[in-house]
Amino acid sequence: MLSSNDLITIAYLGNPGSFSHQALDKFCHNLFDGKRIETIGLSSFKALFDLLIKNKANYGVIALENSSIGSITTNYDLIWDNPLYIVSETFIAIRHHLIALAGANIDEITQVYSHPAALDQCQQLFHKHTHMQPIVHWDTSSAVKLVRETQNKSFAAIASDITCKGSDLVILQSNIEDYSANTTRFALISKNKIEIGKSDTKPYKLSIAVELKHEPGSLAKLLNKIAGTKANLTKIESRPIPETPWHYRFFIDFELNDKEQYAHILNAFEQTSISWKIIGLYQTLV
Repeated sequence: MLSSNDLITIAYLGNPGSFSHQALDKFCHNLFDGKRIETIGLSSFKALFDLLIKNKANYGVIALENSSIGSITTNYDLIWDNPLYIVSETFIAIRHHLIALAGANIDEITQVYSHPAALDQCQQLFHKHTHMQPIVHWDTSSAVKLVRETQNKSFAAIASDITCKGSDLVILQSNIEDYSANTTRFALISKNKIEIGKSDTKPYKLSIAVELKHEPGSLAKLLNKIAGTKANLTKIESRPIPETPWHYRFFIDFELNDKEQYAHILNAFEQTSISWKIIGLYQTLV
């Protein structure tokens, strides 16, 4: 268990049926079984971070990256800017469906609403049906709600099949994601860190954000020191530093097997970086 509180409040993006909500269900089942859970659906990740900072929620569920379109960069920037930490992660298979009102005709759909990440993951749909205009909405499940409320049969949404069960909506086309292996990595975040050694399960995951000297070889120097630890580096990505144009910070993930690797990696960052911080020490839920 990650908390001993009687009531645990968890924030997520969207409404029940959203992919964030599906990840939330998985976290609850594995980490908070038997606890009283209160969930709060929000319209933006910024609002979710603000809620945690103000102590109005214990945990938040955020998308980190998708196997088709890459990182959800907004959340990496937010986690750098705020004193919040990844305490667990999981992966959700993303199956997108074109959802419309009952009686709608796919050839007459003119506007398709969804979260921008979902639209990006379904580009082949729009290449095939050029009469459809993709329109950004703040969440997949909320896009379905919009279609239902408008009662306009020329509107459709891209979302999970869960969102149209027991309603006047139908799936016009199933599994419209560009890649069948489409998967999103979700994180559970909190103000409280989880220290290594709290569980017997291995490997552990370590996520660090770092700013390096703007000079030749600075990244190579760090990576060479890390290589000596024999920890498995699973991700490295750069993000611009807005207040310093053309300078970048790096987000790096590792798989760790013991505390010794952990200590050596922290020492490598201490020796080579301008600034750095741990943004997560956690395990993966399968």
